[in-house]
Amino acid sequence: MKIKRALLGLLIGASSVCAFAESINSVLPLTEGVGAPNVYSGGYHNTHIEAGTFTDTFTFVPSISGKTSAGLVQISSDADDSINFTSASINGHPFILAKTFALGTTSWSGIFSALELTAPIQMIIQGIVAPTHAPGTSGVSASYGGAVTLHLTQVPEPASLALFGLGLLGVAGARRRKQ
Repeated sequence: MKIKRALLGLLIGASSVCAFAESINSVLPLTEGVGAPNVYSGGYHNTHIEAGTFTDTFTFVPSISGKTSAGLVQISSDADDSINFTSASINGHPFILAKTFALGTTSWSGIFSALELTAPIQMIIQGIVAPTHAPGTSGVSASYGGAVTLHLTQVPEPASLALFGLGLLGVAGARRRKQ
């Protein structure tokens, strides 16, 4: 009986070390800019209320391709609202993450340089919530957020390509007749 209790205590202790903060999987809208056709943007954010590691996934709709850029920010003034980001990426391409300290606050910022990406646009953010607390500790409130901007790449439609091809044939025919 003592062995069962010892094993149960060991399992509970081991599971608390491996506790995860609640991860999310969200689908978020990209909206076309007013007065800026072919430019879509959308925001994202999350608040974690339990210490531990997390993986948050954001998928942006509509499913369009284009030149994508994004930003990430998190500011904390104490251990209860801090996040240590371990990685952030869009479609597997990493953000440049920077951590700064000033006047008793910790700030994280992330930049995703404009890259031509194909749909679906998916962002994955990983980190540790309240790293000075035991994993699974509740009562923390660690938030982050940011924005994504996508510029559609103009792809010629088939009819325009056909007209362009006919124009080239006409120029070539006129030049041949002239010779």
